[in-house]
Amino acid sequence: MQCKWWSSAAILVGMLFVAVQANAAMITYDLDLQDTGGGIIEASAPFAPAQVIPVGEVVTIDAQFAPGQALRIDGSTDFETLFLGITSNTNAFSSVKDVTVKLLGFSGTGGAMDTYSAPTATARVFGHELGVVLTDFLTSTQSVTFTGYSVQFTVNSQNPASRSFAVGTLAATNAEITTVPEPSTYAMFGIGALAIGLAAFWKTREKQVAAIA
Repeated sequence: MQCKWWSSAAILVGMLFVAVQANAAMITYDLDLQDTGGGIIEASAPFAPAQVIPVGEVVTIDAQFAPGQALRIDGSTDFETLFLGITSNTNAFSSVKDVTVKLLGFSGTGGAMDTYSAPTATARVFGHELGVVLTDFLTSTQSVTFTGYSVQFTVNSQNPASRSFAVGTLAATNAEITTVPEPSTYAMFGIGALAIGLAAFWKTREKQVAAIA
């Protein structure tokens, strides 16, 4: 009887694990940022396999920009926005909740943060996209620069109730593309700094030897 009880418990745990896994979508993609003018930056990229996402799904998105690219958003003028999400070929009314956004490869000014979160549900919107919009999230003295992002949210509502998604999407205003030095550039800088440091060391050492002599 004891073995049977343990067996039943194991089956129950297994069923719970499968249920949890079925309600989570992990999506990754790389984006090549495009400047469309007027401070608007956009990017999209397909990912595979396509994900069918119903209401209640917990969606996690991990994205990186192309090598050498960073996105800078400035809060000093007008009204900045940042959309991070996925796109379907089907329109729907949808909303999300329990949102967390973390900007990767981050640097900021004026005390800007790399993480934003909101537990409450967003307003329902109609369109092909599903994701998170940060709106007017910087003060006039702040800016953020980042090379990728990690986003998590729960699908709060969707009509129709389930859609297939296969494209990652970003759109930003009051934004510009900046460059990030490649690792080889950092290495060359390190070698150059080392050479200068060694030259200064030997020059100082020669003076000390001459003074002793």
